[in-house]
Amino acid sequence: LMNKKYRDERLTTFKNADKVISGTHLAGIDREISLYELAQMTRAGPAKALGLSADYGGLKPGMNADIAIYNINPDKFPSTGPEIEKAFANVACLFKDGVICVEEGRIVNMGKKHTFWVDARVPENKQVTHDIREKFLRYYSINEGNYPVPESYAPHQHIISVDATKA
Repeated sequence: LMNKKYRDERLTTFKNADKVISGTHLAGIDREISLYELAQMTRAGPAKALGLSADYGGLKPGMNADIAIYNINPDKFPSTGPEIEKAFANVACLFKDGVICVEEGRIVNMGKKHTFWVDARVPENKQVTHDIREKFLRYYSINEGNYPVPESYAPHQHIISVDATKA
C-alpha cells in the first residue's frame, strides 16, 4: 500500500492473480499511503470498527498499551517495496497491555492472552429458533448443546455487549 510499483508486482505473483485483480480494486489504486495512514489502518481503524476504541487503538491515558516500536527513521523512510517490507518485518520493541513482550527483536514475554467475544442480545424469534433446531437435528451429528464454550477454555475474557432488542 505504501509503494504502487511493488504492490502491482506482488499482485501478479498470487496463485489466482487474474481473479484477485478482476475481483478487487487493488490494481487501480494509484495512491501510496503515508506512515500515519498505515498506523490508522492497522491500529486505530480496526479498534474502531470492532467497537474497541475506548480501550484500544490509541495512546490516551487509561487505554491498553499495545505499542509496537520499529527501528525506522521517519526522515529516511524506505522507498522501495522490499525495503518497506523489511523495515516492518521485525519489531524492535513491543508492549502488550503495558508489559514489554519483545525487546531488541527478541521475545521476552508472551504477554497475557485475551478471549474476545460478542454477547449479542437479539429479539427472540420462535420460528427462527425452531428452524435452527430442525436443521441441527437433520444435518448435524452434534446438537446445539455442544457449542457453548466453558469459561475454563476462555480465560481473560473481553466481552463486547450488543443489545439489538432495543433497536
